[in-house]
Amino acid sequence: MPSLVKWLQHAISHRAKATLTHGRTRLDSDPGRSAAQRAFLDDVLQVLLVHDYDRNVADHHASLLAHVRRTGSKRGAHDLIVAAAARATNRIVVTTDKRAGFDELPNVTARIITA
Repeated sequence: MPSLVKWLQHAISHRAKATLTHGRTRLDSDPGRSAAQRAFLDDVLQVLLVHDYDRNVADHHASLLAHVRRTGSKRGAHDLIVAAAARATNRIVVTTDKRAGFDELPNVTARIITA
């Protein structure tokens, strides 16, 4: 896992943390696998820095909101928070969700992971 964590640059947004934490409620019904999944998620959350939704992130979020309204492009509200946190901290959004269009937002760098 250290190479994955290094690649992720040791940070996630509060929104991404909420998604991971929510994921713990939807784990495998098998108790053994569920415990292993929970332990993995706990380990991930212990090593990654969680960026606050601070004034800097809020400013980037407002700018991205203005951009999508101006261009008429639809984006998920939570996706814009993730993008704003990445942009405010000069980080890369790593996602499997190509439809979110992170790479189409101004000054947002995204890396799409495919299966």
